[in-house]
Amino acid sequence: MAQILKERTENLSINGAFQNIWLPLIIFTLTAVIFCLPLLRNFNFWGVEDWDEYLFRNALARETILEYHQFPLWNPYSCGGNVFLAHPTSSFLSPFFMLVLIFGEIYGLKLQVIIYLIIGMFGMFLLIKQLKLSKFSCYFSSFIYMLGAMYPLRAAAGLLGELSMALVPYLFLFYIKSAKNSKFIFGTIFFLALMIFSGSLRVINIFNFFLLIYSIFWACQQKSFKPLKILFLIFTGAFLLCAVKTIPMFDFLFHNPRILDNPKGISLKEALFVLLARVRTYDPDWIVSSYDWYHYGAYIGIIPSLLALLGMIYYFRVNWPLILTGLLFLLISMGEQFPINLWRIVHLLPIYNMLHAPPRFILGVIFCLAVMSGYGLFGIENFVKNKPVLFKLLIPAIVIFVIFDLSFVNSSILKGVFTITPKKVKKNSSFHQGLSKFDYVLDDSDIYPRFLMNEGTINAEEVDNIYPLERNVLPKSSTEYRGEAYLLKDKGRADIIYFSPNKLVLDINTPKNDILLLNQNYYKGWRVKKNDGIYNAVSFKGLISTAVSSGYNRIIFYYLPDSFIIGSVVSTMTFFLLLFLGIRIRKLENEIGISF
Repeated sequence: MAQILKERTENLSINGAFQNIWLPLIIFTLTAVIFCLPLLRNFNFWGVEDWDEYLFRNALARETILEYHQFPLWNPYSCGGNVFLAHPTSSFLSPFFMLVLIFGEIYGLKLQVIIYLIIGMFGMFLLIKQLKLSKFSCYFSSFIYMLGAMYPLRAAAGLLGELSMALVPYLFLFYIKSAKNSKFIFGTIFFLALMIFSGSLRVINIFNFFLLIYSIFWACQQKSFKPLKILFLIFTGAFLLCAVKTIPMFDFLFHNPRILDNPKGISLKEALFVLLARVRTYDPDWIVSSYDWYHYGAYIGIIPSLLALLGMIYYFRVNWPLILTGLLFLLISMGEQFPINLWRIVHLLPIYNMLHAPPRFILGVIFCLAVMSGYGLFGIENFVKNKPVLFKLLIPAIVIFVIFDLSFVNSSILKGVFTITPKKVKKNSSFHQGLSKFDYVLDDSDIYPRFLMNEGTINAEEVDNIYPLERNVLPKSSTEYRGEAYLLKDKGRADIIYFSPNKLVLDINTPKNDILLLNQNYYKGWRVKKNDGIYNAVSFKGLISTAVSSGYNRIIFYYLPDSFIIGSVVSTMTFFLLLFLGIRIRKLENEIGISF
């Protein structure tokens, strides 16, 4: 009988938990679909700005996996050939890439926009719930964070890696929970790893710095170094778990640093404008800063802003670490507009010297405002809770008004973005390097349609002003072009019998010893398999090359960098170590009945 009662109690608990999850999920799903209607109307159309680059990158990764059955390590299609996995924007390791594999790059990426939106709202819901605020506050903060202008502006401009801002609430949630129970460190590592694999170094850098500053304030509040120790474990664990990505990426950044700086920032008046201006486009005619609007636009409205201010005043004693962190990020986003240029200090740090737009730190401000607006609404609820009529009318009215206001203003940002009718292109039978003439202009970028043509784009805009990569290849239109593979002395034949992004097989027949060259940029990690063994390819005037002996030879070039091999080993070992530790902790909890 006791066992039956126990099973019924467990079933009720499970059903209750399920009900607590499915209702907000349904609400967030419906909200996300309605919010993204402008994206759904022209679902097969291409987008402007960076959509061209991200369509290209995802299409290349998809083709490399499905058609060539290879791990996407190298990209021969842009700038004469460069790294793919190691490039900071590569995102095919993210589990969300499955949508691209299944539905294709156009549908898959647009579905990601919707799914990230749902995930972000639900994550903020769980975070506010963990802070023990009301259900209205949970929904309110969720809408402020994800329906504010910051998310749709990034989606509209094609900054798809930055959609990982939807994972920020989970990262923060598991971090604060790990202070009470160490097993939640694993969850924090998991969500930080998801952000790393999503391909946005900007969001990772910004919010990792947010966590660092917050943990310092939190440690002062707790009078303990525990928050900092936990954060160190999280950063270390995530780096090692993602070593298959992080080691090649940092190796690439070390040799190709992106040193940029524009300390202008935004003034306090402009910051208020950013939060309150009802701009219904991703690219307004007027600009309040030296950056495009989508870099820093973040409309949330007057009511959420006032409620956030109210929450900061009423609950400062409890939440001062979060409030001061948000304030510090506001001052960083101001750059040289603030008397003490905090941006300049941050910009001295490794990796952070690759960031170039102080207003991007508005992300930390918006996160803080979203959380504190929930506290502000919670304070209003407590004030009117003894007045049932006022409580039932005022609180729902605030939430409903804000969600309609945010949807009306910020959903419109997605209009006019997906206006490019899919181009019908003819795929070349063999790959060759070419130059963009912008025949298929997607806002001065056409890497994607040229990829569909099986043609490289040497003058691709994606890295012109980003990473200082050398471009040593020749386009087919050049009078000096000698093919995608050729012998230096031109005394024989070099025929490509198999081409793929990571591997090329050539038949060589030459009367004398010679040098074989590929019309792609050299980068360490290229290897050559010959009859007598495997060797490293070498650079000849910046091109991939190897020496060949006279007669007939079958030469195989393939890209397999040491950084990827080492990273794969480290990631695998870390995964099993974390799995072992998680099982061990769970077992100890069951044995002694204590949560670690």
